[in-house]
Amino acid sequence: MSIIGESLCNWMCRYEPQSVSIMHSDMINWVGNAYVGHELPPEIKSRLGYPEINRLNLPINKITNYYGETTYQTSIESPPIPSVITFDIKSLGSSREGLHVDTSIADFAPTADPMEGNIFGGNLSIKDRRYTADRDYIPLKEVKSDTELWRGMSGEEWVDIVKRGIICSKGEYNIGDMQKGATYFSEDARQALNYAAGFAPWTLMPTWTKPAVVVRIKRPIDKDLITAMKPEVGIKGCIPISSIGAVYEVRLVSERPGYLDVSVDKYTKSVSIGSRGSPSQSYAIREVPRCEWDSFIKS
Repeated sequence: MSIIGESLCNWMCRYEPQSVSIMHSDMINWVGNAYVGHELPPEIKSRLGYPEINRLNLPINKITNYYGETTYQTSIESPPIPSVITFDIKSLGSSREGLHVDTSIADFAPTADPMEGNIFGGNLSIKDRRYTADRDYIPLKEVKSDTELWRGMSGEEWVDIVKRGIICSKGEYNIGDMQKGATYFSEDARQALNYAAGFAPWTLMPTWTKPAVVVRIKRPIDKDLITAMKPEVGIKGCIPISSIGAVYEVRLVSERPGYLDVSVDKYTKSVSIGSRGSPSQSYAIREVPRCEWDSFIKS
């Protein structure tokens, strides 16, 4: 069997729309044309309770109908761009899953089973010399400081910082009264990187067009600090963008899609989330020159 990479667009579009046997015809009318291989209808997607959900694609893999409920088993994927190629990876057991690779920044050399020809692994290497694989990027690896702080964030937060000229958390993910009104940084650069990418909320993980960002600032001496949860440090109020000493782009290099089960009640039309697994991603990092701060992420 010939092993070639397919474009992500071709991979997503190769499924022909399938007729789905729906026990409740009014359900399919309410959600529109829901087919295997198509995106989860916006009527459902908008009711999942996540404002950032439109950053992601949720293509339907399977539709299951019960007496009062329809369940859509979907993938969680970054919206495709032309430079992304999909490799069909043989997983443990008999299932397959796609490995999406941005070929503008990295090469993937697949390793195949000589008997069956299935790809079961491979070597991912960064070819864009501006970037370094995150595991090898020294400035954000094992760096801890008493004089500097780091903050990890989504690409959207960075665009907002550039527009407003200040770093000021909106507090959506702050915990408890103590964290209200504070913007949190870390004395540990690696922790900030993890918050920006690997440990980010699943709807705010990096996508092909929205990398994560880590910023470094000098530890302020004229601000009210919250240090009860070291190495995290909360800064009361806002910090001017002029305080930033360095900006690091955390760019998505490869992704294995996650999964999300969404159920819709026939009678109440209520939408609920069942099983979920976040995408598995790998990243490359570079320090962004100051002249690119307002342009390397498009708003």
